[in-house]
Amino acid sequence: MANRTAVALKLTVSSDDPWPGMWASFERALKAEGKAERTLKTYGESAHVFHTWSLSNHLPTDLGHIDKQQVERFVIWLREEGAKPATRLMFDSGLRRREVAALMVEDLDLPGKQARVTRKGGKEGFAVFGNQVARDLDRYLRMRDRHPLNDETVTRDGVKVQPLWLAQKGQLTADGVHFVIKHRAEQAGITRRVFPHLFRHTFAHMLKSQGATDEIVMALGGWSDSKSMRRYGAGARMQRARDAHKDLSPGDRLR
Repeated sequence: MANRTAVALKLTVSSDDPWPGMWASFERALKAEGKAERTLKTYGESAHVFHTWSLSNHLPTDLGHIDKQQVERFVIWLREEGAKPATRLMFDSGLRRREVAALMVEDLDLPGKQARVTRKGGKEGFAVFGNQVARDLDRYLRMRDRHPLNDETVTRDGVKVQPLWLAQKGQLTADGVHFVIKHRAEQAGITRRVFPHLFRHTFAHMLKSQGATDEIVMALGGWSDSKSMRRYGAGARMQRARDAHKDLSPGDRLR
């Protein structure tokens, strides 16, 4: 294992390889959780080995995104099934699964179409959402009132608050969000692997496809620097370029 790790750590990556940024982001998250340096080193060596193996076997290292048709089919199916709007909120606001799971009823501002969130690293911020998600959340809150555990509270910053998402045994956890999304995607007939962070990539891709600037995407998604943000939706960069070329083609503008 030691020799394989040594080879992996000497890996030279290309300028468009998303791996360095992905690991840097993961490392920051681990540090924010208080992981020891020894743990960081172990995770890093293992991740480097896996990345080297992926490249040597010509496997993709970019997470990609879900296309618009899959998103629409998934969202329609979720609404018809009466599922919690957590997934639709993630599509619309780019929230991470831990940010979604940590939401409290008191965090919602439905008239303002926003929710207070604690971002990676403990930073406070707001996630914004559209009219459809606001209506879905309003409907969900009325359904939540009928849940057997609707009066359950937790203490946050010395104040009792109510978890927004309730499962059978209480507050929905971040791992619970992962399980629900994976299970729901399978039920909806989406054949590709679906996981919560894929929605964040889809969020960035769809915003960029509609012409949003890096500044806007950063602000809406809660990214602290543009380098990290540009990794999201990067796998669909060429598709966005092709779509733009249809309207901007130099050849088509010649007489």
